[in-house]
Amino acid sequence: MQINIQFIAQLIGFVALGLQLWVYQLNKRKSMLNWQLWSNFLFSIHFFLLGAYTGSALNFVGAGRSYTFNKYRHKKWSAVIFWGFIGIFILAGALTWQGPLSILPVIGMVSGAFAYWQHGTRHIRTLSLIAPPAWFIYNAFNHSYAGMVTEIVIIASILIGKYRHDRYSRPRLRKLNPQAHGI
Repeated sequence: MQINIQFIAQLIGFVALGLQLWVYQLNKRKSMLNWQLWSNFLFSIHFFLLGAYTGSALNFVGAGRSYTFNKYRHKKWSAVIFWGFIGIFILAGALTWQGPLSILPVIGMVSGAFAYWQHGTRHIRTLSLIAPPAWFIYNAFNHSYAGMVTEIVIIASILIGKYRHDRYSRPRLRKLNPQAHGI
């Protein structure tokens, strides 16, 4: 019995989707980054099997980013690590260039780096809304069905997470007290 590589690729992608489901439902940065690491790693394999090498390379680097951001967020030289990953994403995109479509996952991963660099989960969720449209288009052109479903689920998951965790954490405007301000 011959195993279809396309089937295996999609299966791995859907397992990665399963892991991704929980990322934005968590309210601890460390947990979010750990789940993201494993999802990126599996998506790296998924894209490699599909022949979408830019997506594969960027997800592999993304797994490293999640691990590193989790370990070195509060170090003096952590900004160097952050900008280093931005450079690595751009370099990986250039080295695996398969045409103009390759710019989309670069945009997705760079915006994701900015999102996961944030300390507060509310900001992570908000900035994470940038990447899914870019990745969705890339996935569609590369026949990554698991990837397309993932991007739809990510947007839904972010919005649900924002509703569950962020709706009461919005800064509220204080009423102006004229006596307190000498007015």
